Amino acid sequence: MSGQNMVEWIQKRSPATEFVFIAALTFVPMTFFSMVAMLATDRQILFTNGSVVRTLIYEMLVLGVTALVLRVRGWKLSDFGTKISWRLTGMGIALFIVWMFVHFHCYVVATMIFGELTFHPGFAHGNVRVAVPLICVTAVVNPVFEEFFVVGYVFNALERLRSARFALIASAGLRLAYHLYQGPLGVVTIIPMALIFGCAYTRWRRLWPLVFAHGIMDLVGLLVLRGTY
Repeated sequence: MSGQNMVEWIQKRSPATEFVFIAALTFVPMTFFSMVAMLATDRQILFTNGSVVRTLIYEMLVLGVTALVLRVRGWKLSDFGTKISWRLTGMGIALFIVWMFVHFHCYVVATMIFGELTFHPGFAHGNVRVAVPLICVTAVVNPVFEEFFVVGYVFNALERLRSARFALIASAGLRLAYHLYQGPLGVVTIIPMALIFGCAYTRWRRLWPLVFAHGIMDLVGLLVLRGTY
């Protein structure tokens, strides 16, 4: 198949087929490995320089491939709300603070109902054995990857196919699925984040506040688990 024929073939696929392809390329591998880690309660979940580098390479490759596909399909970066500004950065800081507040109260309520919650048995303090510069790179690349796909793409694609409410539920479900490896405490962390971020994007139609807030979470969380602070 020639390059021109390939472009035409991609352009002729339905929006639903496009979504399935993007989801299979991004969320299926992450969810699979998350569930494997979740079920292996007798094994430690380690973050090493090697594992982080492999994840970053995967994320950048997927971003590159999907960017080409979406461009051929007629999508533009502006469709996802990729503008960056100081005002949007401030909104990202505010979003992080809101998430911290909601997360704390969700944790309190959950422990009152279910008792003490913990991370996955293998997901513990000191299991992040990653160089600080690499953690900083992760706190940039990973939030861009996740928020572009799980919010930017999912919302814009599913709002066209179904509705904004359906997109919010699907986005939260996908985000939770590939974070299951974190265990019960991770669920209390991810669900509020997914709903807050989804509602924020629905209102603002801008990704940068989500990316910035997510970056703070990743940076602080990885440094704490590493034992730096």
